Amino acid sequence: MPLVLDSDTPTTEDTGATERVLHLTKGKQSFVFENVTSEPDFHSILRGFSAIVDYDPGLSEDQLYSQLVNDNDGFARWDASQKLAMAEMIRLYDEYTQTGTMPAVAPRYIDTIKEMISDAAADQALLAKSLEMPTIGELEEQVKPANPSAVKAIRSHLKKSIGKALYNEFKTVFDRTNDGQAYSFDYNAVGNRAMKKIALGYMAANGGAADITAAHDLYFAADNMTDQMAAMGIITDYMGTERQAVMDDFFSRFKDDVLVVQKYLGMQARSGSDDVLDVVTDLSNEGYFKWDNPGHVSSLFGGFAGNYEQFHRADGKGYDLIADAIIKGNGINASSAGRLMGPLSGWRKYSS
Repeated sequence: MPLVLDSDTPTTEDTGATERVLHLTKGKQSFVFENVTSEPDFHSILRGFSAIVDYDPGLSEDQLYSQLVNDNDGFARWDASQKLAMAEMIRLYDEYTQTGTMPAVAPRYIDTIKEMISDAAADQALLAKSLEMPTIGELEEQVKPANPSAVKAIRSHLKKSIGKALYNEFKTVFDRTNDGQAYSFDYNAVGNRAMKKIALGYMAANGGAADITAAHDLYFAADNMTDQMAAMGIITDYMGTERQAVMDDFFSRFKDDVLVVQKYLGMQARSGSDDVLDVVTDLSNEGYFKWDNPGHVSSLFGGFAGNYEQFHRADGKGYDLIADAIIKGNGINASSAGRLMGPLSGWRKYSS
């Protein structure tokens, strides 16, 4: 629509343009557009914006769905995707905590994700960002006081439901982006790698054997650390010989690189498997793990504290693991141990 502000004059250069810049020069301002004869499908605010801000665009659910599919601005499309995903998670969370029964994901939401994936002309890097779900921390902020087990269950349920319903679509994306081309650092290649990671993550969300094998094979075929870390991030939740082969290979390759070893420790600690408690304990007893090295302690135990599913285990063993690490580390490097107190101090924001 042509945009005409009530403050425009005959000399205003961009009056009537379909995209305009609104200059914010006061603490509170109103902008009134004239000659708007019907409500648009949606309005697209902060186009081309380079810094993320939290704002309410005033769009209905229908308008957000339309924007997610049709907007040609990457930030606006991403923002719509996050708002819709959060609204769906909150809906699921409320019903689950009230009834004790896990509700189905809205068919409209899944259909819209399918339409996004099927857009062959979409910018792959921006599409990958739009397909990322809001973080656990973001969901927690919306459902205070949060029930950790419900938060964990809802986010997992949403990802598994999308992965199951759109498995074939994600498989098509994975096959297209996993084309065996040599690594290159250009925009299209970066976008393809991002989509490859997203697609395989949704495919493997339900723990299918073929998808775990695909993550294993991606790791060993990779000629770049982006693909290696993507494969490791997916396979780390599934204990077994394929996971062990990947972890062993990664460590043997980079055991002399201090920073990469810290990546390895953090990746191991973030596994969703119930065996991760033993994994973390065993790693802390390895000869190369140094309790007086803040990077080692932060990567392993701080990484575990960020492992929402296992840190908030119903049996309390996740809290015990961090408490024991604080007690032991306090006599070695009190500063490092003290930083682990943070995750334990947030107990007031949880309901049970």
